[in-house]
Amino acid sequence: MRDDVDLAAAIKRRISERRELIVETMCEGLLKDMEHYKSLQGELTALNLVEQTIQDFYARGERE
Repeated sequence: MRDDVDLAAAIKRRISERRELIVETMCEGLLKDMEHYKSLQGELTALNLVEQTIQDFYARGERE
């Protein structure tokens, strides 16, 4: 159980770090082009989905 919590925390920490980097890139005018923007938007969507999935998993007590 402890390993599950550690893994979830590590993943959430990495998601947060990546999200901050993406937001910084977008807000600081570091986008290369529209394709870069769309790619980062897609990545944000994926990060949000993974984070929500982890939260839902632990909220429902689906651990084995």
